[in-house]
Amino acid sequence: MRYRPLTVSVAAILCILSGPASADGYTLFDPGDSIATFPRAMNASGVVAGYYEDGAFVDHGFARAADGTITPIDPPGSVGTEIQGINDSGWMAGTFARGKGLVGHAFLLAPDGTFEIFDVAGVLGNVAGPDAAGRVAGSYSDVKKVTHGYLRRTQGHVETFDPPGSLDTEVTAINPKGVVIGTYSDAGKAQHAFLRALDGTFTIFDAPGGVEGTRPAAMNKMGFVAGNFGDAAFQEHGFLRKPDGALETFDPQGSTGTFIFGINAHGVVCGLYYDGAGHTHGFTRALDGAITVFDPAGSTSTFVTAIDASGNTAGSYFDSQWRGFLRTP
Repeated sequence: MRYRPLTVSVAAILCILSGPASADGYTLFDPGDSIATFPRAMNASGVVAGYYEDGAFVDHGFARAADGTITPIDPPGSVGTEIQGINDSGWMAGTFARGKGLVGHAFLLAPDGTFEIFDVAGVLGNVAGPDAAGRVAGSYSDVKKVTHGYLRRTQGHVETFDPPGSLDTEVTAINPKGVVIGTYSDAGKAQHAFLRALDGTFTIFDAPGGVEGTRPAAMNKMGFVAGNFGDAAFQEHGFLRKPDGALETFDPQGSTGTFIFGINAHGVVCGLYYDGAGHTHGFTRALDGAITVFDPAGSTSTFVTAIDASGNTAGSYFDSQWRGFLRTP
């Protein structure tokens, strides 16, 4: 179902609320009525997309253009919107709720402001993407509350899937070429990572020492996969899986828990880690293993959730509330 609301367009200039870049390379921003801002993705044009919570505790999507213009985004009838991804052509994907019982739906938003609403049989879990061609993927639950994966192709066809032996499938991301990644649980309740190619072929892998599960979070077009895994002591660590299957593990110095959110075209990973005092800090890890740790001034907790090909990162930090930031290295 397509909608073309004239009052909601990604190109519309609704408000300019971002401050200038600071001396340390940070640009801090919030939509005007936000009490909590959560960037989720960014594209090659410097557009940051995500969602924010207003004073009435309602979520709305937003897109922040490279010039600092912030556009609130809601599909028609939405009472809660979260944008999860944006591709380099400006297409966005997310979820929203409307109607009695706050039923969840998925959407694609074209650069001209047209919404395409779709549903998956069962209860929608999440949406990942879109990839370069406009495909999206995600998870849904059936009537028995078992979770499965899905891929929605560009013409609207939805195909559902599970890795062999899966009792529960969670999709986490789709790369620009349409390869889907995620986790599944087997009959012994062990959690494994998977890659699913466009032809439906699965590749299964586990991080060494990942006895408490391997959870891929992001994959670039070259085939590098980044994520985290839990060891026998229930501590989370980062990993990078190369296209040839070789796998490296890592942690920022002093980490008691490492979590990955993104990877760019050059294999640079972004995420957060917990220190010994329970505070979170942002970091990036280059392909050569070099780790850079950072926090916006005044932050007591930093989440880095997106990175572009130039190494610019976006995320949230907490001072008196959750705020958005863009960091230029």
